[in-house]
Amino acid sequence: MSIAHLLEDFGEPVAEQPAPALAGEALEAHRLEAFEEGYRAGWDDAVKAQAEEESRVRADLARNLQEMSFTYHEAYAQISRALAPLFERIADTLLPSAARDSLGSHVVEQLTALAREGAEGVAEVAVAPESEAAVAALLEEGLPCQVRLRSDAMLGAGQAEITFGQVEREIDLDAALAAINDAIHAYFHETETEKRHG
Repeated sequence: MSIAHLLEDFGEPVAEQPAPALAGEALEAHRLEAFEEGYRAGWDDAVKAQAEEESRVRADLARNLQEMSFTYHEAYAQISRALAPLFERIADTLLPSAARDSLGSHVVEQLTALAREGAEGVAEVAVAPESEAAVAALLEEGLPCQVRLRSDAMLGAGQAEITFGQVEREIDLDAALAAINDAIHAYFHETETEKRHG
């Protein structure tokens, strides 16, 4: 049995039909059309490549900005956590001591201002028993009015009540310290809550 029917015959070449010759103008038009088609294809490829590059750059930029934002928030949270004990210690220890030490200065300032405003008579100042000695020492330094100092167990260490003629003034450094302390605790509590909840 012959297998010749399965194999290709390379013996006699098949004559190819010659391509019809194009006339001069038709050939030029064909060349111009081929050039424009190639140019359009190249232009389209360039536009597509540019759009893909812009899209990649935008995606990279968005990812980098997101990572940077995350890094900023993480750094901010870590700094806040590190500073919290310092500020709480200042609020709990340093500020109350500073307030006790400055109460007398605040009393002298208020008395001087009232005397300048024309208040007359003897000024009466009430302070907490533990603040009496410190305030008394400052009141002896030549005020423009007479002052009578008394202790009042109902007042806190950072409080004073001044009565001068018809005018009454109150100094409450304890309330100011409490407000500062509350603000510090609230700030760090809020920062910690934001960190936990994103």
